[in-house]
Amino acid sequence: MVSPCAANSTLTVNIGGFESDDGLARIVLFDSPASYQGSVPPFRIVSVPIRQSRAAWTNTDMPAGTYAAIVHHDQNANDELDRPYFGLPLEPYG
Repeated sequence: MVSPCAANSTLTVNIGGFESDDGLARIVLFDSPASYQGSVPPFRIVSVPIRQSRAAWTNTDMPAGTYAAIVHHDQNANDELDRPYFGLPLEPYG
């Protein structure tokens, strides 16, 4: 869970521990339990490059609220969390 933001705050998401710099870090940001559970779309989805096993994303105009983030290593940069039909994800996530 990401800490609550005051109106027009800056939010920075820093991620480390990637096994390679291949592909992208895909960050999915949720602004409500409904968005986290999938009944409404996520607040924001961004893909950022990985450099030296780390990735970062900053948004400088966040509305007030509480946010949660899920990140996965989109190793093939196809903007999806690859998984077999009814299977566990094939790409690292957290």
